[in-house]
Amino acid sequence: MDLLILQDFNMKEARNGRSNRKSRNNKSIKKKENKPLLLSEIPQYLDRMILEKDVLKQEIKDSNAVLRDLNNSQGQIINRIQEIYKKEKSVKLFIKWYHRLKKELHDKYLIDVNDIHRFANLVENFRNFGFEASEIIQHFGISILLVQKNNSLNMKLSSMKTD
Repeated sequence: MDLLILQDFNMKEARNGRSNRKSRNNKSIKKKENKPLLLSEIPQYLDRMILEKDVLKQEIKDSNAVLRDLNNSQGQIINRIQEIYKKEKSVKLFIKWYHRLKKELHDKYLIDVNDIHRFANLVENFRNFGFEASEIIQHFGISILLVQKNNSLNMKLSSMKTD
């Protein structure tokens, strides 16, 4: 009679999907055998199942902690990527501005800007004193024109003196 009750218990257990369950993370939990238990083995069997349940609960807690850490790390990485992207955009805008300025200085005023560091420091110094680069270039262009006009007038004056 004891054997019959245990076989019925094992059948119900099998139907509930408990008999062949494996743990991927814990090798101490072994594949359950579908053999009948004796009444005297039930308390040990239940103790084993309770221990396995506790181990699985702990694994779930540990996995959730790891998942939280990974989510936090992911958030930090995303924030860092966004920060880097913003910096990259500002650097690209500055480089674009520099190349337009360099081209304008070369094309309009025949000024060659080869030393980017020195030129950048110069522009930054002007900006620190409240000047804008476009104003400086404009005034510089005017001064070049004045120098050219002065030279032209001096040449005319020289030619008039020799006459």
